[in-house]
Amino acid sequence: MTTIDHLPFDTPAPREQQLSELLESRVMAFNNVLVQRASGDLDNNDAYHRARAELQRIDRTIAEVKSRIAESDASKIIDRDIAGPGSAVTVMFDGDEKDVDTFVLVEHAMESSGRTCSTASPLGAALDGSRVRDVRTYSLPSGAESTVTILGITWP
Repeated sequence: MTTIDHLPFDTPAPREQQLSELLESRVMAFNNVLVQRASGDLDNNDAYHRARAELQRIDRTIAEVKSRIAESDASKIIDRDIAGPGSAVTVMFDGDEKDVDTFVLVEHAMESSGRTCSTASPLGAALDGSRVRDVRTYSLPSGAESTVTILGITWP
């Protein structure tokens, strides 16, 4: 009998690939239910009940993956005028035209060769949801406040 553990959605495999694998596993699990059903008395057939439970678990996981795919399809509609994770935001710090920098907003801090800014950081939180020409204020670790003026937002 094939057993599929709960599939995390943050794995490298795309959700569509997960769905394809689950559908193949469902066929095998369904065939196993049929084989176990043919074994005789269903009331005392533990293998049959385990096979049905496995099939139900796979069906629930398929529904969850399909739901996640639908959610991600809906989230692909991006307002290109608003900064968010994945966008490159060019800012000017404290009104100083010589202090300009560009960051790629990311949801979580990560090591990168480029300039990234996590939306969990004070600066990233200030930039997330901003538009060009917005002026945002955020707190520095020292407790002082700083302002950024959004000069540009680009999406890949």
